Amino acid sequence: MNDYLILSQKNFTERVKMCIEIFASECDLAEPLTSIPIEISTRMTIGHGYFQYRGKEALKLKFTDKMLDGRWNIDYVDEIIKHEVIHYLLFKLGYYKESHGIMFQKYCRKLGCSLTTGHSNPIESSICNKITKSDPKSSKKMYAVKCMNCGMRHERKTLSRVITHPQDYRCKCKGILKREV
Repeated sequence: MNDYLILSQKNFTERVKMCIEIFASECDLAEPLTSIPIEISTRMTIGHGYFQYRGKEALKLKFTDKMLDGRWNIDYVDEIIKHEVIHYLLFKLGYYKESHGIMFQKYCRKLGCSLTTGHSNPIESSICNKITKSDPKSSKKMYAVKCMNCGMRHERKTLSRVITHPQDYRCKCKGILKREV
C-alpha cells in the first residue's frame, strides 16, 4: 500500500491518543493511562520520534514534523507511533529502563508492531518507499544485512565490512547475518 496522507497536528495527536487507548486495553492495565503531552518538533533531524521521561515521571511523546506533511507512507507513520507508544506503555507498566530489550520485543510482537521501526519498514522494504523524492536524504543508497534467526535488519549508509563480510559478524541474538541485495 502506498498511501501518503497530510495530517493536521490535531489529527496526528488524535491518532497517537487512539493508539495509546487501544494498546492500554490490549495489555489490561490496572490503571488508565494518564494523558501525556504529544509534541511535534521542527528540529528533529535524525530520529522520527521518542518517549521522554525523567526518573519515574513520563514527560512527553515527541515526533518529527516530517510525519505530518505527507512525505511518508501513512503505514510507516503509524508504525513509528506504535513504537513510541510501546515505550510509554512499558514505562507505565514499571519497565523504566527497558529500551529495546526482551520486554519491548515481547510487547511489539503482542501488539503487532515492528521491532525495527526507524531502521527498516516492515510494510515496504525499500527505504525509498518511506520517504518521497522531496526529501534529499532519500537519494542515499542504503546497504543492509538481515539476521537469519530473528529477522532484524541492520542498515548502513556506507559499504562497511559488516556488509561486505557478514559471515564474520553476528546479530545481538547470536544469529547469522546475510547481505540483502
